[in-house]
This record gives sequence, structure tokens and C-alpha cells, in this order.
Amino acid sequence: MTKTDSIPSVFTKNIEAANQTAARPYIDRLVQKIHQMWLPGGDHFKDYMRHKWRMNHKRNTLRASFATVSGFLSFYNTSGRRQLQGIVRDDLESYVEHLQDQGLKVTTVITQLKNLYAFIRFLIEQDVVDASILKRKIKLREPEFLPRAIVPDDVRKILGAIERPRDRALVLILLRTGMRIGEVLSLTMNDI
Repeated sequence: MTKTDSIPSVFTKNIEAANQTAARPYIDRLVQKIHQMWLPGGDHFKDYMRHKWRMNHKRNTLRASFATVSGFLSFYNTSGRRQLQGIVRDDLESYVEHLQDQGLKVTTVITQLKNLYAFIRFLIEQDVVDASILKRKIKLREPEFLPRAIVPDDVRKILGAIERPRDRALVLILLRTGMRIGEVLSLTMNDI
């Protein structure tokens, strides 16, 4: 290995160290916020956020995890529960219903549920919560989005740019029938 081969790794280490140093005040602010919130299991929540910081998660990931877990713990607290050891699947289901009642999109609820499961796994590793809580995970279906139709003006522009009648016919067949390109290319004149 030459001297120049080791340069990228030195730069990479310096960049990682700089990122850790820059993120340090941010993680300290998050931990301070947790301390001021008086949430049940606040110490475990602080440990979890520090763990995520040590795992070199980006600031947006830390922010999303903080928002999800603090939201869940606040909800858990308002339901009269104080000990994290008492978390059961029904608490998670109630929280998902709470998020849906707020009008959040299904994809947002799924993302928050994934963040919450990461926190629950951390608690399981710390022997705070029983592992059976994740035996059957809550599964929400993501909606299937329909393809969008092309605006008629855009269709006219596309067809106006095509000079050969054969190509124009192929594009019209694609637009009118919804066939795939491979299907249209295998057509014969008799099929049309």
C-alpha cells in the first residue's frame, strides 16, 4: 500500500469525527429535552438516543426517532401508565389508532411504527420489556397508487413530435389500451 492509498481512509475518519463532533451538541439538546419532559422511562429514552448517536445515525434520523418515541411515551403517560415494563401490544395498537385518528397518512403511521419498533427492540435488549411484545407485529397496508393520466395537451405535443405514422400508431396504441411496450412490439398488422 502506498501513501496515497491511505489518504481516503484518513479523510473519511476525519470527516466522521467532524460529523460526530458537530452532532454532539444536537444529541445533548435532545437528551436535555427528554429530561425536561418527565416521560415514563425517560432514562431509557435518553440511553436509546445516545445509542443511536453512537451508531452514527444522521440528524434527521435522530429527530424522527425523538419525535416518534416522545409521542408514544406522552401517549402512554396520558393513559395512566408509568412503567415501561408494563408495555403490551394493546398499547402499541392504541397508539396506532391515535395516530390514525389524527388524520396521518398510512405511510406516515407505518414509518412511525417502524421507529417505535426500533425503540421497543432496544428495550428488549436492555431487559426492560418482554420480547413477546414483538411476537406478532402490527401490519398496516400501504395504499396502491394508481398511475396518473397524461394531460391531453402533453399527448398532443408527444404525437406532434412523432413524424413516422408507424411510430405514431404505436404510441396511440400504448396510450389507448394500456398495453406494455413489449406487448405492442409483438403485435402484427392483423392484431391491430
